[in-house]
Order: sequence, then C-alpha cells, then structure tokens
Amino acid sequence: MPAKHCSNYYLVNSFLHIFTYEKLCISEFKAIYMYIWCDKEEADNIHQTILKTVSLLFTKDEANKWDDYFKEKISSADTKN
Repeated sequence: MPAKHCSNYYLVNSFLHIFTYEKLCISEFKAIYMYIWCDKEEADNIHQTILKTVSLLFTKDEANKWDDYFKEKISSADTKN
C-alpha cells in the first residue's frame, strides 16, 4: 500500500510541475502581448515576476533563456512597427 501512495505522490507532483510550467508560459505570452499591444510597464512587471519564479523553481540559466526569448519577441515586434 505505501508504494502505491508513493507512486501517486510522484504522479501528482509531476502534474503540478507541468501545470506550473504551463501557467508560467501562458503568463509570459500574456506579458509579450501586453508589451506589444497594451501597457509596456505592466508587461515588464509581469515578466520580471515570471523571471523570479522561474529562477526559484528551475535555475538562473533557465530564467535567462526566458528573458532572452522575451527580448527577442518584443524586439522583433518593435522592428515590424
């Protein structure tokens, strides 16, 4: 019985990890959209919060990748306008 409980724990924990990652991705896309079309300051605040969260949950290198992606997307949008 404890082995089944343990495997359920890891299954639930991995799903929570996946859903957290997906929520961060959606929030980052929202920040990119807001930066391009709405309020740049609010978008930057959201992005900075996401970077702090990613560096806490994952690694600083992963947060840097997210930051690079954000900057790439907003800069490509700036060149199109």
